[in-house]
Amino acid sequence: MFKTKKKSLISLLLSTVFMFTIACSILMNPLYASASEYELTESDRLFIENVIFEMAPQAGTTCNELAYTYDDVYFSNEEWGGYVIEFTADEQEGYAIFFSINGTLKLIEINFNAFSPFYGKAGMKIYPALGYYYLKIDGSYYNASTMNLDNDYAKTQTPEFYASSAANASEVITRSITYNYGTRSTYEISNFYYQYSTELTGHSNNCCNVAGLILLNYWNKKFNNDILKLSSTDMDSAGNIKDSKGSEIMTIFYDYMNTNWFFNMGGTLPSNCYEGFQRYIEEHGYAISMSIGITYNDIMTKLTEGIPVFITATNYYFSSSPNTTSLPVPNSHPMPSSSTLNITYTHFTGISNIHTFIAYGYARYNLYTSDNQLMQEQLLKIANGWGGTCYFNYGISDKIDSAALNVFKPQ
Repeated sequence: MFKTKKKSLISLLLSTVFMFTIACSILMNPLYASASEYELTESDRLFIENVIFEMAPQAGTTCNELAYTYDDVYFSNEEWGGYVIEFTADEQEGYAIFFSINGTLKLIEINFNAFSPFYGKAGMKIYPALGYYYLKIDGSYYNASTMNLDNDYAKTQTPEFYASSAANASEVITRSITYNYGTRSTYEISNFYYQYSTELTGHSNNCCNVAGLILLNYWNKKFNNDILKLSSTDMDSAGNIKDSKGSEIMTIFYDYMNTNWFFNMGGTLPSNCYEGFQRYIEEHGYAISMSIGITYNDIMTKLTEGIPVFITATNYYFSSSPNTTSLPVPNSHPMPSSSTLNITYTHFTGISNIHTFIAYGYARYNLYTSDNQLMQEQLLKIANGWGGTCYFNYGISDKIDSAALNVFKPQ
């Protein structure tokens, strides 16, 4: 275990996460290091510590003291890939996963709410995609989150890693909830334009790029075209960016968001998505404040403040026709018998299905049974990145990350 203390105030900007600033922390009393094929160098330790210190405020937590252990993590072809860091920051459990790409550590995932699914478990730790954690034990593969045997997973010939790419396998299901009475609260940002699609460019795995375009269009309209200062030929009559210009912007985001960073594949890491969007906004004279890893209640608050939210999810549920733009209204008073709330979803599954999209509204159900037990359905209204709008079932989908990026003009 390594223990460190924060020595000075660290900038809250995500763009400085990867700067090597040894003044930010000091290594103290290395008590013990986990068994690893490659021992952490002092420069790697300092880099890892700085990243954790840097990210804590954006995740709404503090990190003045840090203790951690580390272990190896492997690519999908079972070659050594990097480290999983299990840490305690100000007595709060968390983890971070770093890949070593061409000899340089790169943050892949960080969480300040719990240790990783790998924590305390033996076996080869394999990390093939965001949200997917496998253990190889005696030649068999287990889902580290559930410890269930997974007969479908197999070693790949070359390293593969999937971030926000959305190559989807899907099935249509109807979710039925039996209740007696309930309420539904809804909100959405008005006149939100969601019709941009990943089809605007020929790039692959570009869901983060189109999410960036959707969000940029919103903020540019909010500031009366003062961010982009586009000519009338690049905008429609409602002030939205035309597709031809949107395609150009998505190509810029492909670069700025470091899309397909993993050996020319893999999509976009959420952190790279936010960092690329921030860079573009700052280049146009505006600034961003950022909150990452926020909860459903936080997301509702941000939306009512007029701040759309990036969501990255896997194993996710999007409402299907005829519920794309409307949802059922529950009985509002106790009834003699139970009722059923039915919503049809497309359920997207598979190890390469990670998708990033923009939430611009919510719909929350509080449903009560005949014995007055509360059941809650948490939905978000989204621009799905494929040219449409629908509802995302936040409660039953697997969330990887969320971020509210508030754009403002510096004084």
